[in-house]
Amino acid sequence: MKILITAATAFEIQPLLTYLSAHPHVSIHSISTGICGVGVLAHSYKLNELITLNRPHIIIQAGIAGSFNETEFPSVCVIGKDRMADEGVLENENWKDLFDLNLQQINEFPFTNSWLVNPTIPQLNLLKLPAETAVTVNQVTSDHNFRNIIQQKYQPAIESMEGAAFHYTCLQKNIPFLQLRSVSNLVGERDKTNWKIKEAIALLNETLIKYIEILNHEFNIGI
Repeated sequence: MKILITAATAFEIQPLLTYLSAHPHVSIHSISTGICGVGVLAHSYKLNELITLNRPHIIIQAGIAGSFNETEFPSVCVIGKDRMADEGVLENENWKDLFDLNLQQINEFPFTNSWLVNPTIPQLNLLKLPAETAVTVNQVTSDHNFRNIIQQKYQPAIESMEGAAFHYTCLQKNIPFLQLRSVSNLVGERDKTNWKIKEAIALLNETLIKYIEILNHEFNIGI
C-alpha cells in the first residue's frame, strides 16, 4: 500500500521525517511525504503534483490548527467535514458564501449539503480519534466579529488554511484520505505566548507514528 503524508510546512511533521529517516524499514507500506505549502492555492497545486508522482492509495494531511472551542491544548482530532469559510461577501454584517449567492450548488460534486465530507472516516480513523467539523480560511481569523459570524453560521470546531483544499482534491481524485489536526490555540487569540505550538506538534507526530504502527497490522481496512 502506498501512503502519502502531507503537511503545509516541514516544521509541522519534522519529528515524523526524522523518525522515518532513522527507521527506513519501520513500515511494510510504502510511505512518502510531501510539503504542500501554506494556503489553498499552494496546497492544491502541490498536492496534485504529489498524487501524479506517487499514485498513493491513502493520503494523510497533518498539521496544527486553531479551535473555536474553549478546551485544553494540545488536543488531536480528525476532520469529518470541511469547507471554505471566507469565500463570499459580507453585507451589513450578514455573511453570504458561494452557496448563498447561488454560485455553487450545495450538492454538486464533491459537495454534500455544501460540505466537503470525508466518507472514509469509518475505515481510516484507526485510532478512533474524535471527528470534528472544520472550516478553511485564507487568513488566520483574528477579527472577533468575523469569528463570531463563522462560528454562528457553520458551527465549526477547527480552523485551518488548507483543509478544504485537501478534501476537495482527494474527493475529486477519488483517493481515500484523512485530515489529522493537532490544536495549538484558540481561534482569535493573537498572543502567541498563549499558543501551544511545540506541544501540538509533538502530539501530532506521536499520533502519526502510532498511526503508521497500526497500519502495519491492518492489511484489510475496507479500502
